[in-house]
Amino acid sequence: DGAQPLDNAVFFSRLTRRIISILTMHTTSGKLYEVDIRLRPSGQSGLLVSSLTAFDLYQRQDAWTWEHQALLRSRAVAGDGGVKAGFEQLRVKALTTYVRRENLAKEVADMRQRMRDELSKGTPALLDVKQDPGGITDIEFLVQYLVLREAWRYPDLVRWSDNIRQLEALAAHAILAPADAEQLADAYRAYRQRLHHLNLAGAPGLLPRAETAVLVATVIRHWQARLGGKDARPWIAERGLDVHARKQSSTIDIVPPPGVRNDALCDVGGTPGCSLADVLVMRRGFLSPPTAAVEQRCFA
Repeated sequence: DGAQPLDNAVFFSRLTRRIISILTMHTTSGKLYEVDIRLRPSGQSGLLVSSLTAFDLYQRQDAWTWEHQALLRSRAVAGDGGVKAGFEQLRVKALTTYVRRENLAKEVADMRQRMRDELSKGTPALLDVKQDPGGITDIEFLVQYLVLREAWRYPDLVRWSDNIRQLEALAAHAILAPADAEQLADAYRAYRQRLHHLNLAGAPGLLPRAETAVLVATVIRHWQARLGGKDARPWIAERGLDVHARKQSSTIDIVPPPGVRNDALCDVGGTPGCSLADVLVMRRGFLSPPTAAVEQRCFA
C-alpha cells in the first residue's frame, strides 16, 4: 500500500528474515535464540514463507513423517488472529488425517537411528543426554509416535505441543498407563533440568552414565515395548560388546571386549523379569552400576 508496491511473498520473506535476524542477535551471553529455518517445507530449497493453502498441500502430498513430528511440536505464537486460527486448523487436519500410519513405526525408528548415528557424542563413560539411547530424544520420539498413531481416533491429542501434556493426554485416553506416562514425564523433567544446568554453564550435554543408569534403563524399556529393540543392540556393539540371543530362549549373553573380565558384565541367563534394558545397566562401572532392582533381577 506504500509508494512502491511490493509483491506479498517478497514483503513477508523480507519481514521474516528481519525477525530471524533480531531473534538470533548476539548478546554478551551468546545468541538470543537458535532459529533453524532448514526445517521449513522443502528444506533449504523451499520458500521462507508460504500461504496456508500451499502449506496444506505440502503436508498432504510431500511431508515426511519427521516433518509431521515437527508439526506436532509447533504452535502459533504471534501474528494475525485469523492466520493463527487458520494455521491451527490446518495443523490439526494434517496430524489427524495426513499421517501415513502404515509405516509410522518403522519411519520413526529409522529416523531415530539415523540421528543417533550422526549426532551422538556419547562415550562408554558419558551419556549424550539428547542423542544416546534412553535419553531425551527417545522420549520425544516415542511420545510423537504414539500421538501420531492415535490422533485420527482422538484428535484432542494434538492440542498440545509439549511432551508433558502430550503424555498426560495419552494417559487420559488409556494409550499409556498412567504409571508409564508418569515415569516418562519424570525422566524427561530430570533430563531437562540437568541439561539446562549444563547449558548455563557452557558445558556439553554429557553426563556420567553412573548418574543416569536408572533413567536410561526406564526409557529404553518403554521404547522397546512400543517400538521394538532396534536401537539398543547396535549401540552396545558400537562400544565393543557382542550381544546375542540364544534361539528358543529368553537368554541374552553379553560377551566382553578384550581386556574386560567376564564378571564385569551382566549375563542375563534365563532370569525371569530381566530385560535387555537391564543388560544396559552394567556391573563394575563399565557402562554404569546396576540399581538394586536390576541387581536383584539379574545377579541374584
